[in-house]
Amino acid sequence: MYNTIVYMSLVVLIIFDHFYKKMIEKFNEHKIHYVQVHFEDLDKFLNSDHEPVKVFFIMGSTRRILRDGIHPSVDRVLNMPAPVIGICYGFQYMAMRSGGTLEDGATKIKMLNMPGTIGNENIKMWVNHFDKVKSLPTSKSAKHKVVWKIDSVVDGNIYMAHTDKWLGFQFHPEYKKKQFEEYILPFVR
Repeated sequence: MYNTIVYMSLVVLIIFDHFYKKMIEKFNEHKIHYVQVHFEDLDKFLNSDHEPVKVFFIMGSTRRILRDGIHPSVDRVLNMPAPVIGICYGFQYMAMRSGGTLEDGATKIKMLNMPGTIGNENIKMWVNHFDKVKSLPTSKSAKHKVVWKIDSVVDGNIYMAHTDKWLGFQFHPEYKKKQFEEYILPFVR
């Protein structure tokens, strides 16, 4: 008889503060195998012996991306082969690191049912942020190695975009059942 090691695919939530609790609630509801790692402990996690990572989530935060600076450990994640999903602050970070343009929001935008469009579908988004993603590299160049496809723009701000391995939301799809099931669940099942 052989001893077999079974590896499960691990979903990693990179957290900054309290904007991860709704995602955990949804993961528990759907029995998703995940681990939460505070961004200050991310290097320790990345250097540890852990299960293979299926997808990383860079979660939202009350932190301000344009005032916060660069997180080398998060940059390590962006350069790994696993897919990365950025939500709010996470998307802003991915946009900034790939050469996108952000705008420092003077006032906080918080709307529980902000109208938006993704493709041809009208949706209501749960939004809570200051800073805004204004542009993303949409063609490859010496300066821009990551190419984005923009999926949703509302009032000149990018609310959803993707690359070949990144997906970014300037809203919180975990707060709306249909959005969680359509945009998040396929990546974590």
